[in-house]
Amino acid sequence: MGRKKTEEGGGNTKVKPGKDVSGKREKLSVSEMLASMDQKSDKPRKGSSSLSGGAKPQAKAPKKVVAYTDGIDLPPSDDEEEEIVKAAKRSGSRAQQEKVKDRAKFAAAKEASKNKSKGKVDEDGPLPEAPRKWRDYSVEFHFPEPTELTPPLLQLIEVSFSYPNREDFRLSDVDVGIDMGTRVAIVGPNGAGKSTLLNLLAGDLVPTEGEVRRSQKLRIGRYSQHFVDLLTMEETPVQYLLRLHPDQEGLSKQEAVRAKLGKFGLPSHNHLTPIAKLSGGQKSRVVFTSISMSKPHILLLDEPTNHLDMQSIDALADALDEFTGGVVLVSHDSRLISRVCEDEEKSEIWVVENGTVEFFPGTFEEYKEELQKQIKAEVDD
Repeated sequence: MGRKKTEEGGGNTKVKPGKDVSGKREKLSVSEMLASMDQKSDKPRKGSSSLSGGAKPQAKAPKKVVAYTDGIDLPPSDDEEEEIVKAAKRSGSRAQQEKVKDRAKFAAAKEASKNKSKGKVDEDGPLPEAPRKWRDYSVEFHFPEPTELTPPLLQLIEVSFSYPNREDFRLSDVDVGIDMGTRVAIVGPNGAGKSTLLNLLAGDLVPTEGEVRRSQKLRIGRYSQHFVDLLTMEETPVQYLLRLHPDQEGLSKQEAVRAKLGKFGLPSHNHLTPIAKLSGGQKSRVVFTSISMSKPHILLLDEPTNHLDMQSIDALADALDEFTGGVVLVSHDSRLISRVCEDEEKSEIWVVENGTVEFFPGTFEEYKEELQKQIKAEVDD
């Protein structure tokens, strides 16, 4: 090794690079030593008191640019990030460059997330997919083909009826009949007795006068606007239907019932839900399923569109059009009545008014026109 070469002057000791002169240099504080060492290497050294010779001085590591806003550590701006990248390249430190890359990726991901939450679209990125329309659910009402019965299926002959303790209401001289294929729309003012007439046809009310004739094998499917009273709230739809209609075909009676409920638009997760927790529309689908399972010859429908959506009303109209049995309908939905009474030869309009039932000599469309004329005349007077 070479000799130590020192130059003294002015109380200072100069040391040539690569030479170690112990006890001849200024005393440095620990913090100053660490700062000096950090400038020469990107790896921090702890507790070292000697300097390695021949090392090139390295550029200062760029300071992390941090802004504090309510405790949130924000990433550096684009200009600051560019300066950091340049400094990292000058330093030649791979570890520092990796840190810069990781920080840039994090900043880009954070900015993209913020733009997404604000609804911004990246012009360079792929366009977002257009929202897809929800597929309409499938609903198919169906009433099975009834067995043939010899007419007349059902008749009211010179029937009169009045409620006890109600002198203001009475139906008199009712003479009507229903056969296979008959289509009847019962119309008239509210409170005139349309629902009462349906109850007389169904056998729920007994006439005070007159005669009711029914075929022995006649099966009637009844939908009442108060159908909720017919349901057992603590039972599930499957339990309710299996109790009323225990004879089901197939290996699993429960699955057979669930298949029928599904066709009438009741979601599968509601099949085993207590009826009390179902909505009005869902309860109505349980009733329609029960009617279908009873295999009726005649349908007596009192406001059947209550709680049904438009798709279900259309499905009901299609099912009634295909049904070969008799249909008697009370409804405020003129569109449904027009569908049911489309065939003029099979259709009848029964007008309940002034305590009796009369036949309207025309189609339902003509009845509506006549009604509009009467309303206009009353307004003009």
